Amino acid sequence: MIAMPGYGQTSRMDQGCSLLLVDDNVIDVESVARALRRVGGGHSLDSVGSGGDALTHLEQRLGRDEDLPDLVLLDLSLPEANGLQVLSTLKTNEKFNHIPVVIFSSSRSGRDIKSAYREGANGFVTKPPDFDSLVQALEGLLKYWRDVAELPP
Repeated sequence: MIAMPGYGQTSRMDQGCSLLLVDDNVIDVESVARALRRVGGGHSLDSVGSGGDALTHLEQRLGRDEDLPDLVLLDLSLPEANGLQVLSTLKTNEKFNHIPVVIFSSSRSGRDIKSAYREGANGFVTKPPDFDSLVQALEGLLKYWRDVAELPP
């Protein structure tokens, strides 16, 4: 048997991932929170309901010397600034461009998907239709960003 460094060892983020969910749909926010509790692993969730609030939230965290989220889940349909505008702002801002941003939208439009990747999205996940599928999607997403992807320090 060949020993492979990193496999079978404790994750580099034993405390779980910190997530920022940007979504104005209260039901979706509550569903994600419940799904994260089901997933377990000590993940934390902050949520804001608009694009402007997302940018303010991140700036405030920097101002208080708090850690930025490990991952942003960003809806496309938002008040104030839509998801693509927020994504573009995050990816062109030196303070935030290292944070992985996954579009988390009900859209299945090829045009939306292409636009999101063009603006710098690190992934695009269509919101699952039921709770069990949401749990599975979040498990896979978190496993990838916590255990597989190499992130900047």
